[in-house]
Formats: sequence, C-alpha cells, structure tokens
Amino acid sequence: MFNQFSFNNTLVIIGDNAVFEINNFLQKKIINQIFILVDINAKKYCLPHILTHNPMLKSSEIIELPSGESAKSIAVFEKICLELISKNINRNSLIINIGGGAVLDCGGFISGVLKRGLRFINIPTTLMAQIDASIGGKVGLNINDYKNQIGLFLNPELILIDPSYLYSLSNYDFLSAQAEVFKYALIYSKSFWDEIINIEFDKKIDLKAIITRCVQIKIEIIESDYYDFNERRKLNFGHSISHAIESLFFEKKHALSHGHALSVGLICESYISHKKYHFDQEQLDGVMQKILSVFDPIELDAKYDALILKYIKADKKNSKGIYNFTLIKEIGKSIVNCSVSDQEIVSSLDFYRKNAQPNTK
Repeated sequence: MFNQFSFNNTLVIIGDNAVFEINNFLQKKIINQIFILVDINAKKYCLPHILTHNPMLKSSEIIELPSGESAKSIAVFEKICLELISKNINRNSLIINIGGGAVLDCGGFISGVLKRGLRFINIPTTLMAQIDASIGGKVGLNINDYKNQIGLFLNPELILIDPSYLYSLSNYDFLSAQAEVFKYALIYSKSFWDEIINIEFDKKIDLKAIITRCVQIKIEIIESDYYDFNERRKLNFGHSISHAIESLFFEKKHALSHGHALSVGLICESYISHKKYHFDQEQLDGVMQKILSVFDPIELDAKYDALILKYIKADKKNSKGIYNFTLIKEIGKSIVNCSVSDQEIVSSLDFYRKNAQPNTK
C-alpha cells in the first residue's frame, strides 16, 4: 500500500516497491532516451532492483556520479553535461536521479538548465534524501566551499520513495538523518517530537510512517511559500550554523555529513532561541540531551569561529548584512527572519563546546 501526495505538478509515492511505478509513468509519456544518474552506493545496492522491475529502462544510459557533496561541484556538473551532450540528449529525453541528496541536487540542476529544461524523476535512496532533499523543488550546486550558492526552484515530475533501500545504508549515514527528523518536530509539532524521542532509530523498524510525516510537514510548509521568503524558512532551523560548519569542514578537507553538522546547528540555534525568545530552559536541556544521545560531539575549536561567521554571511537568506535565522519559541512553534548578531552566534558555539565537547567541560 502506497502513501501519495501531489504538489506543484509533482507526484510523490511512498512505500516498498514504489519504483515499480516507473513503468506506469513511461507508458504515458513520449520519451526517446532515458539517462540514469546514480552514485556508487545506489548503483550497487538499488539500481539492480530498479532495472529488474522496470523493463522499459533496459536501454537506459547509466552515468555514475561521485558520492557525497563532491557531486555538487562545478567540475562534476560540467563533466556530466558534456557526457550527456556527447550521447545526444535532447528535449524528449528523461533523466532519472538515483541516490542521496547530492546526486538529486546535481541531477536536478542539470535537468533544469541543459537544453533549457528536461523532464526528470527523483528516487532518493538515503533517509536524509527521502525526508528532505528530494522534496520541495530546490536543486543546486556548491561553489568552492560555499554550499548551495548556485541553484533553481525546479520540480521533478515524480518522486519515488522506497524505504526498503535504507537497509543498504551505513549506520553513519542512516543515523545522520535523525537530525532532520528532529528539526521537523521542533519547528512544527510537539506531539511529533514527543513521539520520535521515544523511538530507537535503526534499520529494523518500519520507517514508512516517519518518512510520510516528514514529507507531509514539508509539503504543507512549502505550499504556502514555495519561493522561500517567509513560511518556508521554518525549514531552515538549525541550518544557518550547520551549513557554515559543513563549509568549514570542506575547507579543512574532512568529510562531515549534513546530519552531523545539523546536530550542532540544532543545539546552537535552540540556545539562541532560549536567549532571544525565552525558549524554555528545560526544553533546551531536553533537546540537547536527546541530540547528544544520538550524535557524537563535533570538535569545533574556537579559532574557527571567524570562519564559521564568514560562511554564515554568505547565507542566501541574509538581507543587507543582517542574518535571518529561524528560531523556536517552544517546541512546535517557530519564527522566521530573526536578526541574530555575531556575538550571539559565537555564544551559541561556546554553549555547544561547554556542554557537548568533553575536553571543554
């Protein structure tokens, strides 16, 4: 049994074997070529299942992208575009993106600009991609160490979410997505927070209901503010600081998943919420304890604070030099476009260091 949603001319189907719906889609479209963009893990663990059960894909061209954020570089974008052009891609072609959020971002961006726009389908294979990156119509690339500075608002025609693909993930990648689940609950639903803090996340549990709830929350938010000027910015909670931390780790040439960076951002921005909007101390402690029970502390030496501020200054949501954060007044109630100072950001990083990093307690 599938759960289905529709928004902005995109159909979202959630459930085991949702990928079988590709056949139905292809039977209704005039498509003369199919190109599959896939990362190495999805190619190994998910692509064989997809090809076996969708015979209309047997003649597809398969192009492998790098794993992780390196897939979102200008160099990879150029390489893939040239390869597609050499294979005579045209306006009646279809691109199918299979993998984590970086592949969906890069593949979606390519679909939006190559030949002035091509049809595409997203098949997210990580929990982070299934609950967040595949939904909402944002695609883009990084430039140097700055995240998501080049992008489009663009929707696939179809998003197929198969929770069974999560069994192939490493524990690190699987657990990483819990930060995004926490975010949804903190910005939108106290009851959802109370539910998920009592769930022991692992690959043995049925995640369909949690995935569906996260997708439902995200769609409800973006339908009211698709182009991200107000209401949609609720989804940015924790991300102003976490994106800067990701950029810092890019610069240091150390891999750090989005979810692990977000675990820091959620704690820091909850602390700022406490200082600016009187987010309850007991709730702050509970949020921090729950996050730290899942995520190992990230070492953030204070000597890097200036670099973190530099990357925050590049956030697309800033206006006239003012940082526009999303903060929370209480669990389930968020407020967007909050002005936050450099000192408040540094104080939140100090709070994290004091409470999360064992060597600074």
